[in-house]
Amino acid sequence: MNRTTFRPELRIGVRLRFLAGPVLLLAVLTVWAPPYPLPPGVQPYPDLGAATAQCGAPSRTPSALSISLTPPTSTVRAGGSVGLTYSVAVANSTAGHWPVAVYVPSVTANFPVKSGGSWLLFEPSQTVSLSGAGWASSASVTRVKPVASDLTFSPSRMSRLSTQKIAVMAPADYGQLTLEFRWHWSVQTGAGSGTTNGSWSVPNRTATAPDLPSEFFPAPFVGLAKTTGTSVPPGTNYTAELNGAVDNTSFRVVVEYPNNGTEITSRWETTPLGASFFNASAPMSYAGGAPLPGGKYLVHVHDHCQAILHSISVTVT
Repeated sequence: MNRTTFRPELRIGVRLRFLAGPVLLLAVLTVWAPPYPLPPGVQPYPDLGAATAQCGAPSRTPSALSISLTPPTSTVRAGGSVGLTYSVAVANSTAGHWPVAVYVPSVTANFPVKSGGSWLLFEPSQTVSLSGAGWASSASVTRVKPVASDLTFSPSRMSRLSTQKIAVMAPADYGQLTLEFRWHWSVQTGAGSGTTNGSWSVPNRTATAPDLPSEFFPAPFVGLAKTTGTSVPPGTNYTAELNGAVDNTSFRVVVEYPNNGTEITSRWETTPLGASFFNASAPMSYAGGAPLPGGKYLVHVHDHCQAILHSISVTVT
């Protein structure tokens, strides 16, 4: 595949930032529906540890993160803080080049609250540079958020780190690179108190829903160069210009409702041999051709292995 247009920004090192803001409540994590058939002529990638080639286990979200941990047991008082740290490492590589730039989409740490709902911690997307196999502090990302009012976590539910079904990507074909992810939480129970770190999650190749495997092949990197914009007229085509791994492959472009993930339209598009960019398009219409009414929608770009590469918010006006 052509990789000449892959130019991610490298951000190396541990990142420690503080977020102010209100407590957010009631986050919902959904699991992607069973996979659609591959288009004719498209070859799936081999599953980890499997002798036969397949794109992934049924009802799973390829190359995305959803990792649970037991939540903190201590009450965090006003003036304290809660943090997350995730780390990525190369478990195996035949790509033949270092460093490897890994694109990690935005992640959300969801902490269930005893009184109901959830307390959320958000870390924007990052490009992490890996210079070799194994864990390294330079491949860790940390975010800490202060607590405005006393916070007690629910002991009966799990905390969770998630990319909300969006795929981790890297400049390597499926099967050339195996990554592993882990994370832990940290708490400062009050202003001026010491920091307590939870245990790291343990990377694995199998997981029970809603968890996803935390050792996997990343999706080949596909960049989003430009789009039609944030709003379009009803009945028109929305276009997303893709670059990176777009040579002689296929993408599934989906329009769906943002509140429940129900798909309105879905279509496969095949790219030409030698392509360095590709304009993926999605009609702002129902399958029967009637224009969509005004409102907010999501456009998802899936690769040929059904990894969700980009999630784009679009308003029909």
